[in-house]
Amino acid sequence: MLFDLVPDAPECLEDCRAWAPKSYQDHFRQSSIADRDLAIEAYDHAPTSFKQPFDQLVNEMNRLVGISIERLAAALERGDEVMIRTVAETASRNLQDLIGQASAVIHGSDHVVDQAQIDALMEF
Repeated sequence: MLFDLVPDAPECLEDCRAWAPKSYQDHFRQSSIADRDLAIEAYDHAPTSFKQPFDQLVNEMNRLVGISIERLAAALERGDEVMIRTVAETASRNLQDLIGQASAVIHGSDHVVDQAQIDALMEF
């Protein structure tokens, strides 16, 4: 995670800013895994009961990245090293949690955090 690098290498924030979200299909189109075409096709046929929570989690991950970049930039501008480290660590931990939940959905879990839990992740 690039966020983990920012406290010790603030110039990595520019790499964070260069990041852009991709659709599921684009992610696999640009991937080198052998079954990427199958993954792209499978997404189109996935049941809504899995696709909807997965897409919600991905949207929340994208939102968390954007919020975290803004907060890191503000903390860097102020020179607030405690806040820089707090934001970077919290963003990284929360993203890992959301990634784990998305992975669980991919593997068939129907448990996804509700909106209140997701909003709580954004409060750091």
